[in-house]
Amino acid sequence: MALAKRVSKAKKANIFFVADDVFPQTLDVVKTRAECFGFEVVVATSQ
Repeated sequence: MALAKRVSKAKKANIFFVADDVFPQTLDVVKTRAECFGFEVVVATSQ
């Protein structure tokens, strides 16, 4: 997540997309870490 933020061309971007088919514990970790970075987590549904 930190690497994605550093290499992003949109320096003011603060939304992090996550697929809806990840393990629940993985999603919890992502949400916890996103809090520290000030990111909003968006869970995207797969088609």
